[in-house]
Amino acid sequence: MSFGTVITPSGADPAGTVALAVAVALALALAVALAVAVALALAVAVAFAVAVAVATERAGRALVTSQGHPYRPRFLDA
Repeated sequence: MSFGTVITPSGADPAGTVALAVAVALALALAVALAVAVALALAVAVAFAVAVAVATERAGRALVTSQGHPYRPRFLDA
């Protein structure tokens, strides 16, 4: 992920330049926080899937899954 911006200082509106820089910094911080939250949620989902697979194997059962995507017509709905 990469972000970038160029803030051109304005002698006519220095407060506006500072406000723009602060807004960009806050937006970047929010984007980073969101990326971290998504990564953590994905890690939890993967850990859960692995735990289910391990428990299924230990129980001597077969784990069968199917995917249903009603919003993606090219996939058959389960």
